[in-house]
Amino acid sequence: MPTSSADRMADSVRPGLDVSGLVVGYGSSTIVHGMSLTAAPGQVVGIVGPNGAGKSTLLKAIAGAIPATAGTVCLDGRDVTNLRGDRLARLGLGYVFLGRRRAATEGTARNVAPPAPGASVQ
Repeated sequence: MPTSSADRMADSVRPGLDVSGLVVGYGSSTIVHGMSLTAAPGQVVGIVGPNGAGKSTLLKAIAGAIPATAGTVCLDGRDVTNLRGDRLARLGLGYVFLGRRRAATEGTARNVAPPAPGASVQ
């Protein structure tokens, strides 16, 4: 079946998260070597590995908490590689840092919920 140029363009802009060839590290140490993954809207993706394998480093780079040295992170077809975390949060992408402190007056759901569209991110 023939495809139109509009169909090909729609296929090239994939909604969701598309990480390609991501390289991340700290100083001169590369921790993540060319990682790629995709996640469609609503899809749940697990990242599994032993301690020290780079799972948290990968997620921090995707969420803009640390810079990637190579590769791309695209969100809904837009290149957001190395965009600051607060700007990514406004686009609906965030990272919940591991920690024992949380807003004691809020419940668990409120502590991990993404900000509402248009809400101020602190």
